[in-house]
Amino acid sequence: MSQKISPQRLGGLALAAKHDPLEYTSRARQVFKDKFLDDVDPDGSLRKKNPKEAARRAKAARKLFYARIAFKSVAARAAKRARKTTSPRSVSRIAKKKEAPHAASPARRA
Repeated sequence: MSQKISPQRLGGLALAAKHDPLEYTSRARQVFKDKFLDDVDPDGSLRKKNPKEAARRAKAARKLFYARIAFKSVAARAAKRARKTTSPRSVSRIAKKKEAPHAASPARRA
């Protein structure tokens, strides 16, 4: 399997070779986490009253986010598998296999 290497990927790998990715991605990760806090507490009142509860809800929202992605991924793979096994090309291939005997086994004559 060949993989196309983009200039952006090469640049990212060069950056990771010289610097700690945790440092230069920390802000993006924090913004991503804050997105879930904003989803469960848009006005910020819960964070002021009960920060632990706000963090718990944000963690649950993040788990829900990833669970939905996993669910969609499983459904997409199943749909792809279903399309692959019911495509006209694969159906004709299966029909040909049933018609012709296997080359390694001798045909029986009655």
